[in-house]
Amino acid sequence: MRSFIANSRRCQLRLNPFPNFGSKTARRQLRASLSGWKITLTLLMTTRPNRVLSIAVAYGKLAYVFIINDRLKDWQVSRAASFSPTKAGTFLKNTYKRLQPDIVLIEDPREGTRKTGHALEILLALEKEIVAENIPHHCVRRRQSYANKYEEARALAERYPPIETWLPKSPRIWEGEPTNTIYFEALSMHVQMLKDT
Repeated sequence: MRSFIANSRRCQLRLNPFPNFGSKTARRQLRASLSGWKITLTLLMTTRPNRVLSIAVAYGKLAYVFIINDRLKDWQVSRAASFSPTKAGTFLKNTYKRLQPDIVLIEDPREGTRKTGHALEILLALEKEIVAENIPHHCVRRRQSYANKYEEARALAERYPPIETWLPKSPRIWEGEPTNTIYFEALSMHVQMLKDT
């Protein structure tokens, strides 16, 4: 199920996430009428996106990983982008323009998320900006397949060796969560998308 926001009301449309319509760069517009509301959806027509920008949000930080053909090419974390919805939206637009991904991944802010408070506000702001800019996207419902996020990070580092240097260590009980953990949250959404499609 894909969710879109139009005129401050949430609309839903059931779609194959990545329909196969030929060229990976081809775009088409699909007009749909839902309960009297007309929305225009810009869809990237490809069986599976080759250039993926996955964005993760956590308290006090926002990060992305950029993957081409399932190979990790770039990653970055920003604290400033997490300060406000406006800054998060600017970070998203600038990153999208610079990297030109086929699709943007974010965590589904409504189903399965554990995000609360300011982090959830930033996540919702990203979703709103993505829809407003007609950016091809997919909301990933996070599912935990490991005992904890540090075991998951080790598995992801084996799959994507370039980021192994940033592998976080389990913090002591009095320590906060390592900043680098957010990279692996973004990576896990990419892996989840591959499983879902």
